[in-house]
Amino acid sequence: MPPSIASAPRGRAQTPVSRARSASLRVAAFALALLAGAASAQVSQPPALGATGARQRLPAPLPRTEASVAYEAWRAASAVHRDGDRPRALRMTEEALRTSPRDAQLRFLRAVLLAEMGRRTDAIEAFETLVADFPELPEPYNNLAVLHAGAGDLERARNALEEAIRALPDYGLAHENLGDVYLRMAQRAYELALRVEPTRRSAQDKLVMARELVQRVGTPRNGGAAAATRSPSSTGAAAGATMAPDAAMSAPSPTPGTAPAPAR
Repeated sequence: MPPSIASAPRGRAQTPVSRARSASLRVAAFALALLAGAASAQVSQPPALGATGARQRLPAPLPRTEASVAYEAWRAASAVHRDGDRPRALRMTEEALRTSPRDAQLRFLRAVLLAEMGRRTDAIEAFETLVADFPELPEPYNNLAVLHAGAGDLERARNALEEAIRALPDYGLAHENLGDVYLRMAQRAYELALRVEPTRRSAQDKLVMARELVQRVGTPRNGGAAAATRSPSSTGAAAGATMAPDAAMSAPSPTPGTAPAPAR
């Protein structure tokens, strides 16, 4: 209700002029009340002024997503890994995986740590589940092949490397490691030929050359030396193998606030 305007004193008759004036005052008071209400409504929640002077609402703070939390955990654990404290890095990685169980970078780091700590069976299982969930990632296939080759299972090593190359045809490390596998398979074939026919001279000569090459390439090599995106050397992952593991996936790590995308 607009504020009422005092009427003429009791007992005094209003003239037409006085009645008209009273009505005008009521209309003016009503308009002032509306304006006052609108002004108070605007002042209660003032919009912000932008750089150009245009009025705009301030954006709400961005939530801390699971992807950014996983990324920060991966960075922290990787730093500890580079410092050489593998048990602590593994604990940090597994703790982070409790809240981000499908993060590919964290799972890859965990598998690498397991391999470097000599837990071959656990590492193989970790890499196998990783390639099952992310078949487009080449690096887990490569490291899985290193572990199979180290155990003497050259067929499985070859299959894993072929999958790595299928996922990334220009993956040079996988091609090189596949050559090493073929070299060891050739050595085995020459040895079998000589068991069947010990006097075959050509097989003897080839076996000598094959063994010499296997011995020369038998020292594990770091697959990350050629690329700035890969981590420092981690030779423990390929102990006894003729191949080089990857210490980290080559795809860029997800930036904070973005969803993690599988590599390649």
